[in-house]
Amino acid sequence: MGNRGAEHDRVPIGSRVGVLRIPVRIKQPPQEARRDISDLRLALGLACISLPLYGWLMLLWKSHGVFATYNIVFDTDPNARLSQLAHGLGAESLAHPITVFLFSWPLRAVSEVVDWIHGGSDPIQLRESIAVWITPLGSSIKVGIAYLTGRVMGASRVGGLGLALLAGFSLAPAVFGALPEHYPLSGLALTATFAWAAAVQFGAAPNRYLVWLALSLLVTGISITNIGPVLSLYLVCRLSNGQTLRRALASAAVLGLLSVGIMTCVSLACYRTVRGPDPAGATVSFVARYLRRPALEIGMRYGVALATSVIGPYPAVIPNQWAVARKAEGKKEINVQFSYDASPLTAWTWARTLAILSLAGLGAWQGWRRDTRFRGLSIGALMVLGHNGILHTVWGTEWMLYSMHWHPALLMLLAGWLVRSSQGGAWMLLTLGLVSAVDAAMVIREMLQLLERALV
Repeated sequence: MGNRGAEHDRVPIGSRVGVLRIPVRIKQPPQEARRDISDLRLALGLACISLPLYGWLMLLWKSHGVFATYNIVFDTDPNARLSQLAHGLGAESLAHPITVFLFSWPLRAVSEVVDWIHGGSDPIQLRESIAVWITPLGSSIKVGIAYLTGRVMGASRVGGLGLALLAGFSLAPAVFGALPEHYPLSGLALTATFAWAAAVQFGAAPNRYLVWLALSLLVTGISITNIGPVLSLYLVCRLSNGQTLRRALASAAVLGLLSVGIMTCVSLACYRTVRGPDPAGATVSFVARYLRRPALEIGMRYGVALATSVIGPYPAVIPNQWAVARKAEGKKEINVQFSYDASPLTAWTWARTLAILSLAGLGAWQGWRRDTRFRGLSIGALMVLGHNGILHTVWGTEWMLYSMHWHPALLMLLAGWLVRSSQGGAWMLLTLGLVSAVDAAMVIREMLQLLERALV
């Protein structure tokens, strides 16, 4: 990608009273402009190829009953999320109180227009039919963004493809990418934030406050706890541009307060309109349910979860307590669910974890020593990983549920192999992407086979 930061070079004109600087716009070289357009086309092509893949996976999950009430995968309930994405808060749920308004209002508008044109259509079914494609669309867009991120950092197309494969089809994004949950949407928002931070650091875009505000609003609307990672990236970008720590912290604080304040007002206004349950009350009950004490074993499993989100084994199968409780009412639900918390920590688990984390650490070191512009990104990625480790050691019951919150940060460390590297680093990342995609396909295939047997 071209260096757009050089668009406004300044030409000094000497005088006795000082130096007058006149901004002069320098046109981008035609060859570089063509390269940018080619990259944009390739990113769009990757997104278009990924969309039917995610859509096909979404239909597979749906055909195996995953979207039915209480048929849960990885301690999630996509049916409840699908209903809220399509209709808003219509029933009491632990879903994020802002996410449901963020996506349900556009779908309500679409259903009203279709009903006005055709008439007689079922608006509820129409909204749900559209809502199941929200996460496949978001996941496919993320693949294109990841490719552009690699190119902005100076990677070859091979390296960009490797980063796109890891972002879109390693284990965590492959499993959750087509479920109507907020996790893949969080992954999209955080991937876009890292992409913008990379563009700012490498001079491909000016450091615009309004863009940071838009990203922080999106992240806050999807998952309010992720405002921390966004502010961390914003802070390191400000410090990298020479701003003092005091001013950078004040600016980050204002950004956080604006984001939370605006999205809270939106949530409260929408709540009064659709008259759903109190969003603040839903959040409090959500926190109370998942709060737990820190434990050494829980913290150790975070390192395992980081590696598992890229390449992981078949998850443990445990009883679905929600479905067991429903059997007394004569409801036929899937009586199993999947978990990585219950998986044993074997020698192979630790070896795989050490290998992947070593690759990420060496990638960060390579990028750090090769280009000073990558240093802010690596520090920001480590801050995001630390934020998630501390937060989810205290709060949460299933590591893989939150994998999309830290997955983009782990990929940014791996992307260090692409900074001013030879083709060796690019091919290594592409190989890792292919291996992770094959591993994810095998794991999902086994999960679907078990769900198919459970439905019989």
